Amino acid sequence: MKRIILVIGILLAVVLLAAVSLPFLINANQFRPRVEASLSAALGRKVSLGDLSLSLFSGAVTASNLSIADDPRFQTGPFIHAKSLALGVELWPLIAKHELNVTELKIIEPEIMLIQSPAGDWSFSTAGSTARSPAQKPSTGSAGGTPLSLSARLISIESGRLTVSRQGIAQKPTVLENVSISIRNFAPGAQFPFTFSGKLAPAGDIKLDGEAGPINQSNPSLTPVQLTLKIAGVDLSGLGISAGSGLAGLLNIDGSGGVKGTTLDWKGLVRIDQGRFARNGTAAKQPVEFDFAVQHNLKAHSGTLSQGDIHFGNARASLSGTYSETAGGTGLNLRLAGSAMPVSALEAMLPPLDIQLPAGSSLQGGTASVNVTITGSAANAVVAGAAGLSNTKLKGFDLGSKIGAIERIAGIQPSPDTVIQTLSATVHSDAAGTAIQNLQFIAPAIGELNGSGTIDPKHNLNFKMRATIHTSGAFMAAVGQRHDMAIPFFVQGAATNPQFMPDVAGIAAAEIQRFSGRKIGGVDTGQAVDALQGLFGGKKK
Repeated sequence: MKRIILVIGILLAVVLLAAVSLPFLINANQFRPRVEASLSAALGRKVSLGDLSLSLFSGAVTASNLSIADDPRFQTGPFIHAKSLALGVELWPLIAKHELNVTELKIIEPEIMLIQSPAGDWSFSTAGSTARSPAQKPSTGSAGGTPLSLSARLISIESGRLTVSRQGIAQKPTVLENVSISIRNFAPGAQFPFTFSGKLAPAGDIKLDGEAGPINQSNPSLTPVQLTLKIAGVDLSGLGISAGSGLAGLLNIDGSGGVKGTTLDWKGLVRIDQGRFARNGTAAKQPVEFDFAVQHNLKAHSGTLSQGDIHFGNARASLSGTYSETAGGTGLNLRLAGSAMPVSALEAMLPPLDIQLPAGSSLQGGTASVNVTITGSAANAVVAGAAGLSNTKLKGFDLGSKIGAIERIAGIQPSPDTVIQTLSATVHSDAAGTAIQNLQFIAPAIGELNGSGTIDPKHNLNFKMRATIHTSGAFMAAVGQRHDMAIPFFVQGAATNPQFMPDVAGIAAAEIQRFSGRKIGGVDTGQAVDALQGLFGGKKK
């Protein structure tokens, strides 16, 4: 028994000694020319490796450095530069025949540059092209044998940094840190599963998984792909997609789609937390959700939004149309429409949209409608169309007391709130401010108000209005007459503290013209004007 144990011990020592000595007996660097040549031929780019070393226990050949040249039309620097490259190999062919059969490929801490030209071509699109010069054909190298096969059980990238940029535009590059990529059962002529994850600077996580292939040999960027995408916590303000628009918030996307040629068909759910949708807006307290379906051209950076259902609380609206990215930014041609949207849900959207109500007031009850186009650039969009409210209340704002002269003329009873039966207007909003035309406002306690005006970017008001009321107050008592009367007035000041000023000259002119040369209840027109001026605080003649 002791002899058997001794023999086993000797055998183990011999095996261990062989395992320790083998890396010294096999010079891994003899395979470097073959590996460089095979990878260069496969990629159509010059590949350079550092010293190779063999690890018997892990079954890997490791290169201390990796550099893959880029297409010189895009840049002179490398497409990929990595700290190291590890090749998993079959040990027995390596030991017995000095053959290098690659089973796995791992790239450690690479810097990857993806660049797109103004014409929409990617820097990697020529990698792997079958059109190679004779200098790019594979060489067997000093180790002899056939060229390396790029088929592998696993191709992976660990702790990478990916930079995506576009030539000819001012938009800053997109940078992903801690990039991890895994491709299993890779073969150029077949489909293969993959996963991708990374962290978007300055914040956010991205995860992709799906299937790709077969590789398009003439243009790898046209390789078909089926995938799902999850994005969490991406800071919209850091993306630069609409610089200057004020767009901000945390973006989350859960969607799926497929790429065929240059077309991406994509659908899913977008959620924006703490969203801000105007330059001076404040963060929303509720998330905005967006069910979408889009067909996007990856080369032209343009697309069609066929479905865009916006949800904010229990309010619903639809967004559809087209968009395109140019050197000047993202161009929009969209339509936003919604009807019977609960005002209670929409009121929380006013601060993110930088829409201000009079201080201390709030909207309660009723519904809202909108039907507008959104055109121009994302940074300076033009919004134009119709908007309205029905059966709502402006709580904490007594419109009657604000237009005190009209209150006295009409005999309006003071109220802490303003009930709005209907409000409708056409709106045109751009960087210069907001113009409102055809404003019609029916408040049962007051009458019908009509007019137009502007709101500048600092929320200063300049409106010319007319109130049509059924008079029963002091003025008509003074002239001995009751009738429907149109009273012009101005609205100026800040949106949070609007100032209502009667157009005395306009009122007097209208009444003088109506009663010219006549007596009303024994009072001539001069007395009527005198009474009107006294009512508005003017001096009687």
